[in-house]
Amino acid sequence: MRFRSPLLALAATPLALALTTTPLFAQAPLRPMQVADLDGFRDVRDLDIAPDGAWVVYSVGAADVKRDKDEADIWLSNWAGTEHVRLTTSPERESHPRFSPDGKWIAFVSGRKAGEDDKTSGDQVWLLSRQGGEARRLTDRKGGVGDLRWSPDSTRLVFVGDDPDPEEDKGDDDKTPKKPIVIDRYGFKSDGDGYRSHRRSHLYLLTVATSAIETLTAGDWDDELPAWSPDGARIAFISGRGSDSDRTNDSNVFVVDAKAGAEPKALTTWTGPDRDARPAWSPDGTQVAYLQGSEPKLIAYSRNTLAVVPVAGGAPKLLTDASTIDVESPAWLPDGKALYLIAVNDRARELVRVSAAGGPLTRLTTGRRVVRDPVVARDGRVAVIASTGSTAPEVHGAVAAAGKPDGSRELTAIS
Repeated sequence: MRFRSPLLALAATPLALALTTTPLFAQAPLRPMQVADLDGFRDVRDLDIAPDGAWVVYSVGAADVKRDKDEADIWLSNWAGTEHVRLTTSPERESHPRFSPDGKWIAFVSGRKAGEDDKTSGDQVWLLSRQGGEARRLTDRKGGVGDLRWSPDSTRLVFVGDDPDPEEDKGDDDKTPKKPIVIDRYGFKSDGDGYRSHRRSHLYLLTVATSAIETLTAGDWDDELPAWSPDGARIAFISGRGSDSDRTNDSNVFVVDAKAGAEPKALTTWTGPDRDARPAWSPDGTQVAYLQGSEPKLIAYSRNTLAVVPVAGGAPKLLTDASTIDVESPAWLPDGKALYLIAVNDRARELVRVSAAGGPLTRLTTGRRVVRDPVVARDGRVAVIASTGSTAPEVHGAVAAAGKPDGSRELTAIS
């Protein structure tokens, strides 16, 4: 867990947006929380907003106590907060719902089966039409699928996938002895994954019309958090590369042409971590915003600085100061003149705005709460997930880019 020191107060302005909340137990007498209450808790996550800002899509997770699994379904809500549609109902977990830029499709990741005879294993990419109907599976990939993002023309997806497991094809009745676990990495074990082999996570390109998959990156390192350039020609991502990436806390922003066989180019050379957020392309495609972590010796106390680096090359420009404020989740406004950020302020997380040229942060939320995952529509509407010490996470929306908010409001009431 990171150490969070008290931070300088952000200047409140007349544009501040008060996010409203609904008490989690508003209809029941107050009583101490019990362990059993956690079994019924529903968590809102994986937020995205439609290109026109009219709808938000998200997943709602809950514990399946009987199966000892995390279950989640995809939901859709309109901007007015008056319509809520549950899009999936499978017993498996659905995650990473993403609107296509043309607004016609929602792609998501799930380990659901296409039928009783479906032998596919692991999470795969599924596609759901905004017009309704059943979702269809786009991939059948050994190694599964994780994080994914649409290309600007809605014809392709980039996703993160693990290298295939050579033992995966062996069924329970296979008499071939399984290979022993060989430990030859400095980072030999990780929480949730167990012992670590040289299977790594890399980027892949998926053509939606044909389901054809191309390998975009490879090597004995992990690649993550891909982001398409506005023209769809390149992809920025985060990777820790070097002679032995297990022994350092060094990760950098890379850019690669969106075609198989292309060679990635490092945009950053900072010896500390640059991995705490997805790279964010400026609307004109000339710059990439990212988070620069603290120097390596401060790994346990690392704090993030917002930085912007030219795609053509050059030194990054630091827009915030990590000695006074820790920031997360950069997202550009549509006009490219400013960025949204999450500022960590004495254990609270606030939505703020900063000029692309640097300068003071403008606070856009009030009260002590945790705000996260800002997503921005083409018209400047922004949606976030927000919670307080007594209310569960819900989706909230506001128009803040033009300085005339439409009355920030809670769009969901899941809990």
